[in-house]
Amino acid sequence: MDEKKKYSEKDLEELMKQATQKGAVLCLLYFDAHGKDKASVENSLIDFVARLSKEKGLIYCKGEILPALEKTSEKTKEYSTSVEVRVLSTNFDALNRIALKYAPISLEILSPDKITIDASEAMSLLTDSSQTTQSFAAYILEKTMTKEEIDEHQERLKRKIENAAKLREINQSKKEGVE
Repeated sequence: MDEKKKYSEKDLEELMKQATQKGAVLCLLYFDAHGKDKASVENSLIDFVARLSKEKGLIYCKGEILPALEKTSEKTKEYSTSVEVRVLSTNFDALNRIALKYAPISLEILSPDKITIDASEAMSLLTDSSQTTQSFAAYILEKTMTKEEIDEHQERLKRKIENAAKLREINQSKKEGVE
């Protein structure tokens, strides 16, 4: 029977330190949730952390959910809670994609103290940021456009995404050719 080796917190910290020396980024991400049912608010963050932990580019993900606090006004009773998620991403680009996708209310980079990225990774970061912004803008525009305008806009957006992917491939090929 296979026995799994048990690692201590100290072992985990040492592995994370080694990973950040090779380009990984250790970070705390903060998220919040609000609703009318205490259990639902807390459970939504449990589900959220489980979904987040499966994201490409994450090596480690562990969340600590605070108990929901009750907020009462004259007309309503609402609950609010937050979660602190400790993540180790493969690199800064992966962390950026996660931040863009999940929009934490705050974040804190724990390690490394200095992040250096090459031009290729910088371009990838900027492209991901641009595409996310374009997608968000498209969502807003689609709510105010006719069906025909939406179709035209989606075609333009599709071409932009395809062109960005081609440019990224060309950049990667150039990079691999230099190494």
